[in-house]
Amino acid sequence: MVDQNKIINGIRNCKLLLSIIVDNSSSMKGEKIQKLKAAISDFNYYMLTTNLSNYFEYTLIVFDGLHSKKLKDFNNNNFNVEEMVEGGLALLENSLQLGFDELYKRLSELNYDGVQCFKPWLILLSDGQSYENIDLAVTKLKDLYQNGKLTYFPFLLSSNKIDERLDELKNVKKPISILNNQYDQLFMWMYETVKKRVVTPIERSMKLESDCFDGWTMK
Repeated sequence: MVDQNKIINGIRNCKLLLSIIVDNSSSMKGEKIQKLKAAISDFNYYMLTTNLSNYFEYTLIVFDGLHSKKLKDFNNNNFNVEEMVEGGLALLENSLQLGFDELYKRLSELNYDGVQCFKPWLILLSDGQSYENIDLAVTKLKDLYQNGKLTYFPFLLSSNKIDERLDELKNVKKPISILNNQYDQLFMWMYETVKKRVVTPIERSMKLESDCFDGWTMK
């Protein structure tokens, strides 16, 4: 990933918040869930072994059986990724709402404490299915994204056929499909992109490199 001893310099007193929604429903069984857990574990390790964790917090929301669950809180980096067990239903509406709630709750706490924050991010890692209609969550996502209150990155964890209930979600922003379960490349991209954002002045937008998805996503 990156040299774990590398120090991030030139960061101002700002924080970046990520709400990462991770699909661990029954379609993720086998090698897929194992590779996903390994990638998340590596991501967390490198975040903690550089000083990036001083400027960046993230929460993990998972589809946990018959309800959505917060696997990791923003200010708790010692979570157990093995608790992310595959199975159950893809509860995307519930998970998106929980992701919004947790993100803006933490943002309010930091603002109250006088901490300046970058525009928050929501990263959706879906296997292309949803057990429930997602109209309310899509309406909220569209409003936040189009009004510049949220940075949104949607990814598909496989080439599975996308549930028609996700069509409206695709209209907000087209998801990027990950090739051959290369979740380590996804989280490497996430780490490097977060690192770039937090060293970019808060008033300036950050552009992605044109080749940043080459080799691990579908064109």
